[in-house]
Amino acid sequence: MNYTLLNSDDEIKALLSHWEQNNIQQIALDFEGEFNLHCYGEHLCLIQIFDGSDFYLVDPLCADEEASRKNAEATGKPFVPFTKPSEKSQVKPPVTEAGVRLLLEAPQIEKLWFDCASDGELVWKKFGIRLNKVYDVFRVAKVLGLVGPGLAGNLAALTERFVTGTAEKPQQLQQDTQSKKRLQQTNWMNRPLSDAQLEYALKDVANLFALRQALDEQARSRRLLSQVRATMKGIPHLSKEKIPSYMKMPGYKRMKVHQQIFLRHFFEARDLVARQLNKPPFQVLDKHLLVQLAQKAPLVHGQLTAELGTKTQAARMLLPLLEEANKAAQDEITGSGKSSLI
Repeated sequence: MNYTLLNSDDEIKALLSHWEQNNIQQIALDFEGEFNLHCYGEHLCLIQIFDGSDFYLVDPLCADEEASRKNAEATGKPFVPFTKPSEKSQVKPPVTEAGVRLLLEAPQIEKLWFDCASDGELVWKKFGIRLNKVYDVFRVAKVLGLVGPGLAGNLAALTERFVTGTAEKPQQLQQDTQSKKRLQQTNWMNRPLSDAQLEYALKDVANLFALRQALDEQARSRRLLSQVRATMKGIPHLSKEKIPSYMKMPGYKRMKVHQQIFLRHFFEARDLVARQLNKPPFQVLDKHLLVQLAQKAPLVHGQLTAELGTKTQAARMLLPLLEEANKAAQDEITGSGKSSLI
């Protein structure tokens, strides 16, 4: 696929002007991101666009790094740069948060998306950007009963069913699905991105116009258009209060109060090491082992070393922090009059 790479805020402004002059009021959009799979944190790695005629790609990694640095400073947490100086020098001037905001909040452009929930949360948490004027094709499919438990309602399956009409054999379809999943889970933080990655990313927006038309026709024939319009309100739905990540650990709600306190302290210790090493937290300490430590707490001297060992750099960095966390949790519990819980 041929595409234009937008390298600066000025190029984004020029594209918005081009759309306005040519009365282009609708585009297809999607993101590729990093979600604690290859490095620490959640990151916006690529924005792909199709305006019905042309494809565009935006590399927002420099903007994401700057936002990550500001967010770390605001919370008093360490920050490890993740773009190399050589990569930064290739993009002059880079796309900044202002350029990303201009594109995503443009009120005159309707943005076709397929399931924008996680994408919307990502740019809201990272930049404070609220996606503007979104038409989520996934929600149309949901109204039509095409997505849900036991249904192949992902973008590829719906595109095949309603747009391309290809009749792949089950074995070929399974191989294609596995190949797409591998590409989805590749490291989108790396530069340069491979041709296979870029083709995969662009395919996510290539058929959104046609898919919307097909699904809208289905909704019209079943007299569901008013329900579709209603479900588009408030997109994306952004949670007013962010649930702390440690509360999402397996079995958290079933833990005793003192165990939850230990888990919070242990979780923060692991998070600090993950930040410093720029590693996904699960590579520092598996979440199930983290929960088990909290369930066994308070831990006696030497117990942590026996549980974790000292072979890896992450373990050696984590052990003293967990020892401090173990003591801090005990102090918090006894200080609040909850010592009887231990």
